[in-house]
Amino acid sequence: MRMIWSDFLGGCPCLHIILSISADLNTSRACLPPFIHTKCRIQARVAYRINELEHLPGAIPDTLRTNAMIELRALRLLDFQKQLRSEILQCARRSTTLETALNLKAYKRPKRQSMREARITEKLEKQQKLEQERRKRQKHQVRRNIRFIVCIRL
Repeated sequence: MRMIWSDFLGGCPCLHIILSISADLNTSRACLPPFIHTKCRIQARVAYRINELEHLPGAIPDTLRTNAMIELRALRLLDFQKQLRSEILQCARRSTTLETALNLKAYKRPKRQSMREARITEKLEKQQKLEQERRKRQKHQVRRNIRFIVCIRL
């Protein structure tokens, strides 16, 4: 029994377009147009391979039969894997959107500090510390002077 490609395009979203074009051009359904979408070609190849694996001859070694059964089950799980991946991505996008809506800074990349910027920062911190100590000493000196003046007046 000879299979034609259109038999394996059942899940292809662009099947009706392909068949209508091939009917308009009076071409057979056995050949796919060169502009067919890649996704449809992959689906057709997977379906064809599943059909081949389902109709294996009975007189093959056990190791080949085991490998064929593993491949068949893997091909049957492709749709489930695609669905699961899309659900995971959808949930991740949704949670990421919620997170960024609450805290935009959580997703900004922190700026890497270079040696020059580190030295400048240290210098500024040192200046601030010295300025703070100077103010503290000046304030203490003013209080001491006020006490001295108060003591002299008494």
